[in-house]
Amino acid sequence: MIPESIPWIITGLSMLGSVLNMVKLTAGQGVWVVSNIGWVVVFYLSGNRPATVLFCFYLATSIIGVFWWMYSARGLAKPLENGKIKVLDEMIRHELQ
Repeated sequence: MIPESIPWIITGLSMLGSVLNMVKLTAGQGVWVVSNIGWVVVFYLSGNRPATVLFCFYLATSIIGVFWWMYSARGLAKPLENGKIKVLDEMIRHELQ
């Protein structure tokens, strides 16, 4: 049984992440990672499997977003170029240098 306050706290974190992303602060992606982990746990424990899968997807995209923003902020990669995802290629090349 999940205390009623937990979903409200996670809701607040989700909203904070949205606001931070809206003003283009990378921290928003990190807040989303935390809130999405919370939602995955809440939905899994409540037996809501479709929402669990959805928030696992959101979690994955927020983690990828953290890396994209970190690397593009450092000028190491553009997430999409000519329809290709270049982040992993750029990360590997940077690590090999």
